[in-house]
Formats: sequence, structure tokens, C-alpha cells
Amino acid sequence: MNKASLENSHLIKTDLRKKCLQSRSNIKPRERIQFSLTIEKILLDTLKTYDPDKLSVLCYRSTAYEVSTDSLFLPENLLQTKMYAPKVDQHHMHWLRILPDSLWHHGSFNISEPDQGELWQAETGTTILICPLVGFDRTGNRLGMGKGFFDRWLERHRQDIDILIGLAFTCQEVPHIPAEAHDIPLDAIITEKGWISCHRP
Repeated sequence: MNKASLENSHLIKTDLRKKCLQSRSNIKPRERIQFSLTIEKILLDTLKTYDPDKLSVLCYRSTAYEVSTDSLFLPENLLQTKMYAPKVDQHHMHWLRILPDSLWHHGSFNISEPDQGELWQAETGTTILICPLVGFDRTGNRLGMGKGFFDRWLERHRQDIDILIGLAFTCQEVPHIPAEAHDIPLDAIITEKGWISCHRP
């Protein structure tokens, strides 16, 4: 992709990001709660199909307008699944193991982060990454907030992730998101309307 094409791609993404954020913020609070509960249930039911002794789940902590992930961090779920949450230090992100008695603080961008915990390392078994997003298309292209934390981390660790899942509301879907060489597509998206398997053209 040449310089002009890259600049055009960035402009398109910036415009799409604004539209998707606006669509997401327009969801009524009661609907957002109900939609999130539906999405969380689909995700939790999916996780239950894997052997819990061989499953690691890396999951973001949600902010006000994102699909909530609060249910995944309830003690009863933490006792069944090896769960990790992200922690950002300067420009780097890593993942710490979450237990029922884990302590939290408001970290970068006022997002809840674990105070401490066992550091995630690639291991045998199944590793699923639950990824936040602002917008998506059906081929798995994803728009984030533009900070690049997940993208940079995935550049180093995509080979260690078995399934990459995005959580979003239906209104965040767009027909097409320009993909750049470093962009890593999602394997699936879960919305309040169900599971979307992503297929590259």
C-alpha cells in the first residue's frame, strides 16, 4: 500500500470510527444492558464447550459504552475458567491471571486493571482472546479506538491465539473496513443477534 492509499485508508477509518461510536452511544441504556447480557450468555455458553482444564481466556474489561464483560469476571466463572485481563504499562500491554480475590484499580484510560497476578504465557491447550472493537465487517476487519494496544500485542502473539473473537452490538457493523498489512482479522464476532463467523474473501 503506497503512501496515498495509506492516508486514504486512515481517513476512511477515522470517519467510520466516528460513525460507529455515534451509533453505539445512541443505544438506549436499557437496551445496552439487555444486549450485553445476551452477548455474554452466547460467549459463556461457547466457552463451556471447551475443556476447562485446557482453556485460557484473555478478555478485556469493558468501559461504559462497550459490550459488557462483567459476567465473565464473576467468581463462579473465574473458578471454572483460567481468565486473564489486560494491564497497560506505558505503550505495552500484557495479561495477568484473575482470581476471585484479585484486586483492581483504574489504570490507563480509566479502565479497570488487575493490581497483580500470574503473567500469561503461551501454553498448550486452547487460548481464546476476547477483543473490544468500535466497528467491524463480515470478513473480520476490526476498528479499535486507534490506540493500537491490541494490534501491537497481536503482531507478536497471534500465533499463540487459537480463536480471536470480537464483541459488538449489531449497529457497529459496516459494509467494509480497509485492511492494512499489519491488521489482523477476527475469527468471529458475537452480537446480540448471534454468532458471526468471519470469512476472508
